[in-house]
Amino acid sequence: MLQGLLLVAVAQTAETAGLPVAAPPAGASSVVAGQLHVDGAPFFPVGMYVHSLASADWDWMQESGINTVLTYTNGLVGEKALESNITEAKLAQMGSFLDAAAARSIKVFFSLKDLYDTHNKGADNAGIVAKIVTKFRNHKALLGWYLNDEYKPYYIPQLQARYANVSALDPNHVRKRSF
Repeated sequence: MLQGLLLVAVAQTAETAGLPVAAPPAGASSVVAGQLHVDGAPFFPVGMYVHSLASADWDWMQESGINTVLTYTNGLVGEKALESNITEAKLAQMGSFLDAAAARSIKVFFSLKDLYDTHNKGADNAGIVAKIVTKFRNHKALLGWYLNDEYKPYYIPQLQARYANVSALDPNHVRKRSF
């Protein structure tokens, strides 16, 4: 009997109840049955880890069939990590990086991995993340958010909070974690 009740409850989604359902924005990514999807279609990433890229690098990647980059610096030239002073100039640099990727149909995992109190001490890391995610969550090059890079177990509370925060700000893109 419980099984039947559960099915009835699950069947009453907004769609089946006749309520309007907003379509995800163009470029939305998700994982369906263990497979990455972009715009509702299966997407197989062929990619590289990158820092900053010159125009010729983007062109070479496009010609080579690379369709995904995971960036550590988000296009910030000479920067190892984001800092507390996230200026409009830095946001513009990041936007140019995403624009270069989009011009070549390359998707980007955008790094937020260094914006934790243990790495970026004294900064409003949650505020920086919110500003970046809000600014770029609808960019057509965005594949998802890179949240951490092999952090130790004592980071778990921070990682859980960051995952929840980014998920709330952008439910339409995957959040990547590396352990």
